[in-house]
Amino acid sequence: MLDTLAALALTAALAPVADLAPVADLAPAADLPPAPIDGTLVLAGDGAPADCVLDAALGLAPSGHGGAVDVVLVGGSRDMPERWLARGAATVTAIDPGKRWRDEHTLAMLRAEAVWFAEPAEKLWRAELFVELLDNLGRRGGLVGGQGEATEWLVSEVGALPSSRVLLPRGGDGANATRSRLEALVEAGDGRVAWQIPAESALVVYGGRRVGVVGEEPGAAFVPASGEWPARSESVDHQDVFDPGDTPPYGADLLSWIRSARDRSGPLWPPADPPAPGIPKGTLVLSGGGGVQSPTWRRFIDAAGGKDATIVCIPSAGSGDDPDSYSADQLEDHGCENVHVLHAPSAAAADGDPRLLALLDEATGVWIDGGRTYRVMDLYEGTRAHELMRAVLAKGGAVGGSSAGCQVAGDFLLRGNPRTNRTLVYEGYTRGLGFLEGVIIDAHFRDRGRGEAFEELVRQHPERLGIGIDGDTALVVEGTTAEVLGGGGVSFYDATQPEMEPVVLEEGGRYDLGSRAAIE
Repeated sequence: MLDTLAALALTAALAPVADLAPVADLAPAADLPPAPIDGTLVLAGDGAPADCVLDAALGLAPSGHGGAVDVVLVGGSRDMPERWLARGAATVTAIDPGKRWRDEHTLAMLRAEAVWFAEPAEKLWRAELFVELLDNLGRRGGLVGGQGEATEWLVSEVGALPSSRVLLPRGGDGANATRSRLEALVEAGDGRVAWQIPAESALVVYGGRRVGVVGEEPGAAFVPASGEWPARSESVDHQDVFDPGDTPPYGADLLSWIRSARDRSGPLWPPADPPAPGIPKGTLVLSGGGGVQSPTWRRFIDAAGGKDATIVCIPSAGSGDDPDSYSADQLEDHGCENVHVLHAPSAAAADGDPRLLALLDEATGVWIDGGRTYRVMDLYEGTRAHELMRAVLAKGGAVGGSSAGCQVAGDFLLRGNPRTNRTLVYEGYTRGLGFLEGVIIDAHFRDRGRGEAFEELVRQHPERLGIGIDGDTALVVEGTTAEVLGGGGVSFYDATQPEMEPVVLEEGGRYDLGSRAAIE
């Protein structure tokens, strides 16, 4: 679980590319997007963990409450094994972290589904075998947890909760004292999040990124103000009873909070003076979702170099480990003969897998399918794959996308909240791939009634041109000229005008992004 970067491997959907030319000379990314954690993490606050915390730990282990959960308990009081057995553990193997490691402990770790640290284990952590066994537990989807000082050690020394620190309020701490300690815990711009975990409660991280609290009180997340960045703080939802089959509340998203903290090490985003919209070379095809019409596919294929061109389809906005690509099917139906489906399993693969990068390096067309915008950003933002997508445009090729694939094409990202696509702007996910800068783009526009909230957002950012693209409609951008294709319309919002009435263009309509005016 503590090794949070997945192996550098592509999914089976990637076609063989052994004969491709060498990859363009690009430096590895200095700072990859934060990655989900493996397995489940349960971090309890000060004092003995409440029964509901133990219930949650057992319920979230792979076998769950209906199965045989084998627990390895590191340190703690003499009554701790009995407490775990009373809550439903099948076996509990107690390990004294200050004594010699034995073969029976290795066997217990190999079959364990949960390891709980009742106290720090510096001596064990210096043992290579123990670290390997703990990593193996995470890769198997197991659970690692701790309480009190062990929680602080797991986060600060072991790095179990990446880019984070924890605050464990002690008895007698009032709300003001707790908040002061929280604010003092993280230095401005140091790239870390502070998580407050109440006594006898636990912070639970599951599903790679979902954060909730089990116990009597809610937790909290905090990143400090830095430069022009304001502080961000929120309560983390909790539940005080954990029954078989329960899932903790999705009270916070781990990766968005890590992104928020890291953002504060740089200038405020979005900037007040973005570049004027337009692309120097190539063709950008933005589909608002729904059905992509045949004229749009033909326009994209021609811009990519024709039916023999190497075209890469990226379905990574979809759900699952191996999402389907509707665009690959559509392109093949339109006669394309060299279509490849590419899904990076991790940001590390998008930055370093030679087969993936070689394929993108050869491509003259890239299409990003719909789904959820945050999934695309988690895998590709700032990676060498991202730069190679930009390079497709720079060499005169075509980049396109539908729905989420359309929304990520701008530099100001919308609907990045991993919990719902109804949130228009969500901190931590406000940067897109930036193929077209100086804009705010939304898809499914009039068909989903998104105009009112979108207009208000553009008023808050008058330096940016707002573009709302209806379903079954596409906007084709070449230079600063944008042309509408399809059965709906595209709405252009310019907040620099005294009265911001959208300019709505339909099939065949053209708009100059530079002058912010329709082309007659």
